[in-house]
Amino acid sequence: MHADLAGMPAVISTAAGVQGLHRFRHTRPLCAASLVCAGATAEAILAPRAVEVRFVITGEWIDRDGDEDIACADYIETLLRGVPAAPEEFGARLRSSDLGKRLAAGTWPHLPPADLFYFAMTVSCEEGRLHIR
Repeated sequence: MHADLAGMPAVISTAAGVQGLHRFRHTRPLCAASLVCAGATAEAILAPRAVEVRFVITGEWIDRDGDEDIACADYIETLLRGVPAAPEEFGARLRSSDLGKRLAAGTWPHLPPADLFYFAMTVSCEEGRLHIR
């Protein structure tokens, strides 16, 4: 949290999210998403007037229901369709998911609640490496 990383490359690793991005690295536009940046992600998808959108759910595991990813995709789809939606409904789904319960337990010190932000995470592939900006 307090490390000075200014001007330094950072590597993000998740259980499956980064692997999913790598698998679809040639897709454009390609976005990484989470519930906290779903609005900005929907705006980034709408900006180039995307005709077709596909969601890749990477959170389903043998010990997880993946509903945090499905709730995020459902919320972004609702925003893309212009349907009024209460983000609280999708947040409740996240909190009741397997991963949500684990996060709420507070035993993962590298996932602080302060990590809430509003930006789209667009992904590009440069020289064989994925870059999220």
